[in-house]
Amino acid sequence: MNLLQKIATAFRGAGRETLEQVVDANGLRIFEQEIHDCQHAITTAKRQLSNVLAERMRLQRDITEVESAIAGAEGRLADAITADDAERMRRDAEWIADKEQFKRKQSDKLSRIRDHEARLKKGLKAAVRQVEDYQLELRAMKTTESARRATLETSGHISLIDNRLSRTMESLDRIKSRQQAFADSMEAMVEVDEVLSRDQEMHRKQQQSAAAAVLDRVRRGMEDAGNRQAAGAEAVRE
Repeated sequence: MNLLQKIATAFRGAGRETLEQVVDANGLRIFEQEIHDCQHAITTAKRQLSNVLAERMRLQRDITEVESAIAGAEGRLADAITADDAERMRRDAEWIADKEQFKRKQSDKLSRIRDHEARLKKGLKAAVRQVEDYQLELRAMKTTESARRATLETSGHISLIDNRLSRTMESLDRIKSRQQAFADSMEAMVEVDEVLSRDQEMHRKQQQSAAAAVLDRVRRGMEDAGNRQAAGAEAVRE
């Protein structure tokens, strides 16, 4: 009998462990669903609060209306007292007393409604803040879980990654070598362009200098010819 009880206990323990493993494996999903349930409860509480606010406004309106009606009735009662109309005095006084009793009941309800409203608002604010904290925790947990899974996957394929990294490094070196050769070629082309540009600029300056010398020589020749013509004319006149 003891053996059967132990076996049954072992089965119960295995079942409990299985359930705990299921819960642990789906912890984030369960936590996220619980947050969703809390948000749904907050939405329901907001609707209840709106109903309470509507009831509070209705009571306030009723009290305001009955106060206005009582004020009017008191004016009529004063007229009845002045006229010494006993029937009117009795009727108006009873009506005012009845409305004042109604007002007291509505005021008591209003006081309770306001207390209930304050408790609902306080609890709702606390619940909203708590759910926001839970959402932050959930985002942090998801990030941590993603990092954990990535680490496990990386650890499980570390040798494959090492081989791929080695091949990738070789490819990277080849790419760098081609890029460096291209950069050297471009730099050489720029240097050639600069040399050609300097030669063209020097040639242009030489042409300008030669042209200026020709222009200066021609001008001096023209001036000498003019001077000789002037001297010849002067000799003829003499």
